[in-house]
Amino acid sequence: MARFTWLVCPLLLIFSWLTFTCYSFEVNLFSIFRGDPGYYNVELDSGINHRSDAFKFTPHVRKLRVPFAISSEIITQMDAHDSLILAVYLKIAPYNYGTLFSASGGHKDMLFDVWVNSGVYPVLGVRYSPVNSSRVETVTFGPVMDLRLKSWNKVVLHIYRIGLFQSVIDAYVNCEKIGRQITRSVLDLFAYSKKFKPKKIEFRVAQKGYKKKILSRYLGSMQDLRLIFKRNIDSFVNKDLCKFPFEEKNEFLRFHHRALAEPVRSAYGNEHAMSELISMIKDLRYDLTVQTAELKYVRELVEGCELCRVTDFCSMKPCFPGVQCFNAPKSKDGFYCGHCPFGSKGDGVHCEDIDECAYHPCSVLSTCINKSPGYTCEACPEGYVGPIPSGIGEAHAAKTKQVCADVDECQMDNGGCDNLVKCINTPGSYECEPCPPGYEGDSTVKCRSKKYCDAQNPKSNPCNSYATCIPLNDGKDYKCECSINFAGNGYICGYDRDADGYPDKTIKCKEKHCKKDNCPQKYNPDQKDQDNDGLGDVCDVDIDNDRIYNEQDNCPWISNRDQLDYDKDGVGNLCDNCPGVKNSKQEDYDDDGEGDDCDRDTDGDGIGNNDDNCPVLYNKKQNDSDSDGVGDLCDNCPLNSNPSQDDSDGDLIGDFCDTNVDSDGDGVEDTIDNCAFVINPEQRDADDDGLGDACDEDDDNDSIIDDSDNCPLVANDDQKDNKNSGDVCEDDWDGDGVPDEIDASEKNYKITATDFRRIQEVHLGTKNKIEATPVWVVSKQGTEVRQTANSDPGVAVGRARFAGVDFNGTMLVDSTHDNDFIGFVFSYQNSSSFYVLTWKKEEQTYWIGNPFRAVGVTGLRLKKVRSKLGPGHGLRNALWHKDSVPNETELLWYDNNQVGWESHVRYRWQLIHRPEHGLIRIKFYKGRRQFADTGDIRDKTYLGGRIGFFVLSQSEVVWTDLSYRANDDLPDDFDYAKNK
Repeated sequence: MARFTWLVCPLLLIFSWLTFTCYSFEVNLFSIFRGDPGYYNVELDSGINHRSDAFKFTPHVRKLRVPFAISSEIITQMDAHDSLILAVYLKIAPYNYGTLFSASGGHKDMLFDVWVNSGVYPVLGVRYSPVNSSRVETVTFGPVMDLRLKSWNKVVLHIYRIGLFQSVIDAYVNCEKIGRQITRSVLDLFAYSKKFKPKKIEFRVAQKGYKKKILSRYLGSMQDLRLIFKRNIDSFVNKDLCKFPFEEKNEFLRFHHRALAEPVRSAYGNEHAMSELISMIKDLRYDLTVQTAELKYVRELVEGCELCRVTDFCSMKPCFPGVQCFNAPKSKDGFYCGHCPFGSKGDGVHCEDIDECAYHPCSVLSTCINKSPGYTCEACPEGYVGPIPSGIGEAHAAKTKQVCADVDECQMDNGGCDNLVKCINTPGSYECEPCPPGYEGDSTVKCRSKKYCDAQNPKSNPCNSYATCIPLNDGKDYKCECSINFAGNGYICGYDRDADGYPDKTIKCKEKHCKKDNCPQKYNPDQKDQDNDGLGDVCDVDIDNDRIYNEQDNCPWISNRDQLDYDKDGVGNLCDNCPGVKNSKQEDYDDDGEGDDCDRDTDGDGIGNNDDNCPVLYNKKQNDSDSDGVGDLCDNCPLNSNPSQDDSDGDLIGDFCDTNVDSDGDGVEDTIDNCAFVINPEQRDADDDGLGDACDEDDDNDSIIDDSDNCPLVANDDQKDNKNSGDVCEDDWDGDGVPDEIDASEKNYKITATDFRRIQEVHLGTKNKIEATPVWVVSKQGTEVRQTANSDPGVAVGRARFAGVDFNGTMLVDSTHDNDFIGFVFSYQNSSSFYVLTWKKEEQTYWIGNPFRAVGVTGLRLKKVRSKLGPGHGLRNALWHKDSVPNETELLWYDNNQVGWESHVRYRWQLIHRPEHGLIRIKFYKGRRQFADTGDIRDKTYLGGRIGFFVLSQSEVVWTDLSYRANDDLPDDFDYAKNK
């Protein structure tokens, strides 16, 4: 009868789609617990009471487990199918939070959990633990307003796969769809693997277990709890079937079958039924093949019944173990063998396992393990995440493709890298960038701050032995500078005899200062080579290669063999910025290519010179507070009318308003001092409120006191700080747009680069000139100054004010004529108060003996000018004289070696002035050799001022490669003990 049952079952399916017992799988768990003989005999646990099909759950119910045999079958079905329907009727107590159905096992206490909450806003939910993850994810539906308390409700969950890693969960209450959620693949939780074998998974009803405890008890009643595989969801959420309550035993089943048996009354219903029928027939193809073979055997048995007494061939077990044997005496062999077991192939006598791994179902990053029967994939390697497929048969393996997706470790906690560095995700792993400059250590653990250029730690100096290590950002960074007479990038330095920053020979580094000097014996830091012949212009006798030597060429930079010069000013037409107007200086204040002498708008502010109240200073607003015709920006008495702009003491304050009162002694008179009683020679004012930073508690006017402000010079009320200082002033302390590393003043936004273009000329001699007035020419954007005349004593000073300063440059006499004084000045306050460095080529007595006979000697001398009467006969002779002169000058230092300057030789100086500590030190170099050093000179007379250049009776003096930088830090080699 069993054989005929297998035959009849598929035939019945053709005529009815009411039952799916032949190809679908369905478990009624309550039938199991009830002890229905049609299922498994399992006794009910004590404490469960039921009426008809309903089970009532109380707090005293113990764990209600599903038997192992049923659990194993459920797991197999979950692994084999792409969809699952969970349906139940329930009547829940008010304010109860309980589990309807759960699963746990392996090393996880919770794999899968369906729960309901009947609080103020009822909620239905699913919890599950994704594969290869220790986290628990929760999917909720609600509030479910259709959930009726103390009454029967129908709850249906439909879970089905939509991709390799995703599932959809549809939830229905009383046949109304309450929501849909897309999650990680829930069905993969029960895939066969070493970690989750069937015997390790436990299913429970009405409660979630944890070891010996019972959690999330369900209080109320349930009936007809079913798990259904490979069925259409429409059969369970048809609104016509949702009638309550089901008081009569098995009312649900009878009603369900009765409703489905009614004639289909719509076109849509016919089409739907036909679709279901076609799908069923396709699924039954395999079963029909098997049953056809069995029917053939029955027919042969009937036809040859007279041979029933022949030898029982099957007793000899000729078939492959596990394959059914059929006696057939009339056949050639006397028997037939059934099909090989699922997962193997052969003729029934000989069967061999199918190697599913040949179909490559597993990722190339994983390993496929062939079993007998079936296969399984190993877990994705560390750094990747993905499912762990397993199954039986060629079809399953062919359509399965394990995908191992890279895990982005950088998404959480920066991958474990230090917060100062960036985490970089890589396939299967990640990398941490190296610790930033100023830090050391393993960036995957911690970057520790370190100090560069530490005099006490030689290992902190990464520079060349012929280079200086300069700390930046409080020692967290650094830069390397090759020493005088060496050039390179600081890590590699080569000999540089002319000290112009380029080595005599090419050295092995990529920076431009590693290239060979195109004029190694003459200073030329710009390396200009106008005719590109490989010979620098400074040592090329014909710069423009027009076959006219430079000394005779009126345009040495541009080839002009005709030497035309219309205005006869000594500058050829091709390079004359005013070819029709004599202007041998070729000054061009606004750098527009048109010389000042013929430029109708010298400062380029859009206002013609005739109408501009400051023709050599950009002032578009033309403010003139005292209406004296001189704009405020260039007026030395902006509040007092003084059109003549007389300034006899050269302090940039007109005589009409000059009081010469300086209460704090910082070199700035009270009338213009923005902190009259606090020393601040630089006059810094970050917020331009007229109150100097030295006496302003809130320099940037952002309402945060300087002592608490992480950017005291730049407004930042948000105080954002991701590194070591406020973000808005990180690496730019004064917020002027120039990085601190190259800023001429890190704390004064008005000083950004070395620039002497607005130079002030001050005459120090008598009104009745003995020699010519000095002629000052500024070029190269203010970094080179030339004085051309054989003149009376004079200085030319820049406009920038400094306290502590580093002032460096190169000076030479570009002529063989004369032997008199050259030098520079610093802490210039007015024409009677400043420090001056003078240098005489040869000893000589000044030819005018009034008011005293002045003797100038060969060599370098540092003097402090403190003249009682100011410019005139006395100061002129005192500047010439070798010794101190009362009420005029004081000699602070002189060079015992009495080395005089030489024509056409470039000499480099380095000045360090720290007025706050009274420190002055100057070093002098000729080529690579230092030939003079003042040592530490202590003098606090002048606390700061302006810097510039000095000349007395010497023409063609050039100061070039100029640089100044505000600096209040004491040098590393300062001897504190000696200078207490």
